[in-house]
Amino acid sequence: MKASTAARAFGAAPDLCVAPTAAGARSYVAGAKNGFQGGSTDLYFVFEAERRLRAVQFDLLKLKIEPQAKDAGMERLAGGSL
Repeated sequence: MKASTAARAFGAAPDLCVAPTAAGARSYVAGAKNGFQGGSTDLYFVFEAERRLRAVQFDLLKLKIEPQAKDAGMERLAGGSL
């Protein structure tokens, strides 16, 4: 997603860049579910909205784990114990 790319490029905190995207994805899921229950949208749109939400959550997780992996690699190179 664009938010995770921006966070990596500018070194921004993941919560500041991805959280609004995650909130938007959650509201998209809720809207898709309501549309499906009301009969105005197909089940496909509910699944697509949930897939997008999972992708945003995965990007957020990657942004949290990447610095930890880099720190572990640096410590390993320095000869320290993990």
